[in-house]
Amino acid sequence: MHRAHNKKVLIARAVYSTIKKHKIRVLVVVGVLFVGICFIVIKKVTDKQNDAKQSEYQAGLENFSKGNFKEAIDLMEKNNQGANDPNALFKLAVSYYNQKEYDKSIEYYKKVLELDSSNSLAYNGLANVYRDQNNKDKAVENYKKSIEINPTFALAYSNLAIMLMDLGENKEAGDIIEDGLKNVPNSPELKNVEIFFKK
Repeated sequence: MHRAHNKKVLIARAVYSTIKKHKIRVLVVVGVLFVGICFIVIKKVTDKQNDAKQSEYQAGLENFSKGNFKEAIDLMEKNNQGANDPNALFKLAVSYYNQKEYDKSIEYYKKVLELDSSNSLAYNGLANVYRDQNNKDKAVENYKKSIEINPTFALAYSNLAIMLMDLGENKEAGDIIEDGLKNVPNSPELKNVEIFFKK
């Protein structure tokens, strides 16, 4: 037993001597291992958090598709996954519009247009918000911008024509319908608006 104890003492002294001799190298190796382990742990935690955010974001998109706009807003706003995605921002703008939160809807439509100034859908949506706020001038301006960007966007022609008819501006509404049918002759929306206009 004494011999085993002596052997252990000799091994411990040898290890201690080696560590003492190569102290800096050992410290560097231990430090590198520690940093590596910390990096792995932080990455796993971050990946899990990102996965959770992505899942919430996807759930928000699914709720949007189902017309559950309040839930879509809650889930999509909870994290910043779509902050630079015009499509995600557009869906938030539409969701806020459907919740009649017009100021937030305008804010998000403008964010879309900052990222993609040629988005005719966003101009049309923004015009719808202004129309519902009884801001005719801004509504007309944005419908026309939508049409300018996409001259075959029948819905923008229809929305503008209907708004003008509601305001009693029938001459201008007729001109818009006529222009729309020149650019989109087979549009059922415009044909329906034209029928309504002629009554």
